[in-house]
Amino acid sequence: MPKAFEGFRIAQLSDIHIGPFTTADYIRHCVAITNGLERDLIALTGDYISWDREAQGDVVGVLAGLRAPHGVFGCLGNHEAEGAIEESITRLFAAQGIHMLRQERAPIRLGGETLNLIGIDHGGDHDRRLQELKALVMPNTVNILLTHYPHSSIIIPSWVSI
Repeated sequence: MPKAFEGFRIAQLSDIHIGPFTTADYIRHCVAITNGLERDLIALTGDYISWDREAQGDVVGVLAGLRAPHGVFGCLGNHEAEGAIEESITRLFAAQGIHMLRQERAPIRLGGETLNLIGIDHGGDHDRRLQELKALVMPNTVNILLTHYPHSSIIIPSWVSI
């Protein structure tokens, strides 16, 4: 890690799956625990809903309570793709100040140094996703990839430093 980022802490939440088994109250409890950890940045890595598309507003509303000095960032998972809510949930998160990284990067700067946060969507053509990823990697920088792959079939090429 760059010297300025020594001790920089990231919390990650994934597979929220709001629905019959993961309620808004339970997620609210997880948000409180995460905020209590006082992390520098929070990463969300997909699957915010189970199957109910209408629950996206509820889950975003609860996750909007997350706080970190360098922001809350995320990527989308297979349940967002299968529910065809990629655009709508991205807008809902953006309205709450949570940045969904969809084939994009967000350089985090601290003390004159940079950490490159990259987010790519789940699914689609893997070759195309890898080319998109390659274009987002910043050479000579620590690159952190946020992605949601429920299957272990993704192979990260050697040119990706994560």
